[in-house]
Amino acid sequence: MIRVFIGALANIGFILLAAPLLDGLERKIKAWLQNRRGPPIPQTLYDIVKLLRKPGGLTGNPSLLYRIAPYMFFTNMVIAFLFIPTLLDYSLSFIGDIIVVYYLITASSIILAMGSISTGNPFAITGSTREISLSMAGKLLTGITLAIFVAVNKSFLITSLFPIIPPYRLSSILGLVVFAILVYIEGFRLPFDIPEAEPEIAGGVMIEYTGRDLGFAIYSLLLKRLLYTSILLNLVIPRYTVFSPIYYIVGVIVFSILFSTIECFSGRHRIEYALSFMKKLSLATGVVLVLAVLGY
Repeated sequence: MIRVFIGALANIGFILLAAPLLDGLERKIKAWLQNRRGPPIPQTLYDIVKLLRKPGGLTGNPSLLYRIAPYMFFTNMVIAFLFIPTLLDYSLSFIGDIIVVYYLITASSIILAMGSISTGNPFAITGSTREISLSMAGKLLTGITLAIFVAVNKSFLITSLFPIIPPYRLSSILGLVVFAILVYIEGFRLPFDIPEAEPEIAGGVMIEYTGRDLGFAIYSLLLKRLLYTSILLNLVIPRYTVFSPIYYIVGVIVFSILFSTIECFSGRHRIEYALSFMKKLSLATGVVLVLAVLGY
């Protein structure tokens, strides 16, 4: 048990470094595709460290929820990674741990949005309502997709769900395709970065955050991106082999290149179009869940 806990902590140390570096890689790739030089790959890490060294806070009398939201988001993401194998094949596990991970993912986005709403800033409220709308649609889709994997392997234990392929069942393959799309959506990449509202007047959910508060909020979002990618990789790569770390590193790099390339050639959706797409995808995923329950 001690060995597993130490291995899980080692994974945490790795992902804390990997998440901002992967974002830096994506920024670099998008710059190349747009004929720009772009920032160095460690730039995101530099930016986060710089923000963490500055005081946070809000003028006036901010609510307790505003103060703690970025830190709760960050804590939830770190705890979730304790249950997901990443670089090393070590993770904490118990029956029902998939439900805990789902709760941590779902609660995180809502906590940050509610903290932003509590400031009363109209731009923050607009960004937060968009965040909540997309988050609810995304988390519904996440729940249905995870239910597919639970139905296929008949287990609520995360380590029993990995890998989902083989066997090459129709529901497993379709569920994997849906989850790959979901990984892209939950990363708030174009055309689904609607809460960011960067080309508009203000920056959406994070407009009132500054200093270390903003640093932890950005850091947490990058960790959530890597968490979804890690789950996707665990569903397809063979674990508990000497090559698992290589498979994982290559996998996250490949997906970073793929996602940044897609994002580079995408435009932002209107909120109603994004929600309509996710609604249709949820209905299709519900059909896949029925197939999984029936054993197909």
